[in-house]
Amino acid sequence: MEVEYEVNFITEKKIKFIYDGEKDSGFVLEKDTTATDNAYSVGDTVDLNGLKMTYVSCEPYTSDNEFIQPKDGYHFERLTLDCENDSDKDQSISVLLFACYADGVAVDQSYSFDDDLDGTVSPGHKIAGTVTFEVPDDATTVEVEYTNNVWTSDHVVFKVK
Repeated sequence: MEVEYEVNFITEKKIKFIYDGEKDSGFVLEKDTTATDNAYSVGDTVDLNGLKMTYVSCEPYTSDNEFIQPKDGYHFERLTLDCENDSDKDQSISVLLFACYADGVAVDQSYSFDDDLDGTVSPGHKIAGTVTFEVPDDATTVEVEYTNNVWTSDHVVFKVK
């Protein structure tokens, strides 16, 4: 079986993948338990171009929704953040700009909570909310990244574990 994947819509360059039976590439994803040196801890505040983000807390979370439960061997970690717009223009924040890594491997975010950190903050105003991730129980290093500039990929790191 052959599958074509268009990697560039402008040049129409394509890559072909050929299925040739049950084979294993042998690739094994290696875990990286090295913590980021400049990661922010609970109680820290970072100024992101006028958006002051305070890392209020991080704790395991138990969902009371039977349809939002972690996989076996995983649990939810929930970060609570307070943000204050200290600039002279509106600032937007979204849970979609957060990513979590457990031992260097990306993990899933859990959405659909009433207090997700999403919204636009007017100058001089505040917003508070949470970001929740599904983390392996055996992870030794867990960090959450917030991308504060999608054009430059600038981000800050919050230490979870």
